[in-house]
Amino acid sequence: MVQILKAKNISPDVIIEPTCGKGSILLEADKILSPKKSLGIEIQKEYADALSTIAGKTTMVLHADIFTSSEAIKEFIGDEENLLFIGNPPWVTNSELSAHQSNNLPEKSNCDNFRGIEAITGKSNFDISEYIIQKLTDEFSHKKSVYAFLCKTSVAKKIMAKIWKQNRLYKSAELFPIDSKKYFNAAVDASFFILDFSEKNAATEMTAYDSIENGIPKCKSGWISGVYLEDVSKRDCLEIYGKSAFVWRNGIKHDCAKVMEFSVANGKLFNGYHENVQIEEDLVFPYLKSSDIANGQTTPKKKILVTQKCIGEPTSFIESKYPAVWKYLLAHSIDFEKRKSVIYKNKSRFAIFFSWRVFFQTV
Repeated sequence: MVQILKAKNISPDVIIEPTCGKGSILLEADKILSPKKSLGIEIQKEYADALSTIAGKTTMVLHADIFTSSEAIKEFIGDEENLLFIGNPPWVTNSELSAHQSNNLPEKSNCDNFRGIEAITGKSNFDISEYIIQKLTDEFSHKKSVYAFLCKTSVAKKIMAKIWKQNRLYKSAELFPIDSKKYFNAAVDASFFILDFSEKNAATEMTAYDSIENGIPKCKSGWISGVYLEDVSKRDCLEIYGKSAFVWRNGIKHDCAKVMEFSVANGKLFNGYHENVQIEEDLVFPYLKSSDIANGQTTPKKKILVTQKCIGEPTSFIESKYPAVWKYLLAHSIDFEKRKSVIYKNKSRFAIFFSWRVFFQTV
């Protein structure tokens, strides 16, 4: 990733990595791009201390929480310096951190103006990396700055959608897909995302490449008529089809993925704890995530346990009708007890929440 930046003649005066860990990215960027100074921010003290012992004289390592480090960054940088924010922020959501009792969470605010029901049913859940990158661009994009991060592809697209909605000026935006399974052993659609604010131009697109290795331009994404368009060359199709008469909302909220979701191997079910689960099949259904559909995967590879047919239905029937399922749920009851969303308050012990409906916008 640093070599890509060098090839693009990005020459920062200051490099800042907001969650630097042991410093591998920061040290490489410092070596290849030769800034005047660098700043690494890391909340884990042992990592910050270890990096401090090997970092050069021009590198400052700050043991701090990135969510409260804006003032420290402002004090470190000069008014006219070219900035590069770089790194690989956590690929987890705020609800996942909360489930692990983490105290390292950003201050919550309804910046997207979600309605109450949308917020409590999961729409307000966000990726920590999205929050970090968004916060940095909000606070420092008025300066000559470049943001280069490894993140989920969906995070990069959400950030660009906000940039376009706000009509913010930037020089360029680029997306290089990476093989996350190969490099990080993670089953997630991820990319190297570069957003360049070193010049304030009226750019309206983002260039997507075939891969980080080849770097061959594939298409340009953009914001057309209030819609995120993956390939702006197909904008004519948008004009032809117009606005859909239907809005299809569906989904299951359970906040218990390791227990409720299963991978399938040789006809056997395995949960998130890698346990072979043997339960009655009547409550197990094929499962597709919205990201699967977005990526063109329409054949379900996973399955999901559904404990209710309608909202508010008691789950006690499972004990007599599906004893193996009941035994399985009891064995993992602590996972359900950790769920913090108010949507489960005063509901059945193993309750879920779902919305399946189609409604008309026009007739």
